[in-house]
Amino acid sequence: MADGVDVDGGGIDMYPDAAAAAVAALAATAANFRQAWLAELGKINGLDSQLGKGPMGRDFAPQYNNVIRQIVEALDELGRRIEERVTFGNFAVAEYRKADDDNAQRFDSV
Repeated sequence: MADGVDVDGGGIDMYPDAAAAAVAALAATAANFRQAWLAELGKINGLDSQLGKGPMGRDFAPQYNNVIRQIVEALDELGRRIEERVTFGNFAVAEYRKADDDNAQRFDSV
């Protein structure tokens, strides 16, 4: 089980404002990462058409292309994973707030 805030021993509690701020910071980081990565990917793609034309380049290009393919796949996956966590973080905060509000209304109606 993950560590978390457990105020009353009933399970994980959340500070939703702090959690929402952390998710927003992660979302901003993800957006900055994506923007920077797309700019660099454009540069990488521009090199692909230039490499492998000469005698030395023909030997170099397959190795280069294999490494670049792996880097591109890894960074694309990293971006997807960060975005998934942002989506889930926003969902979790909203669900926590909804459950808290629902329980407060039930408590008030008793």
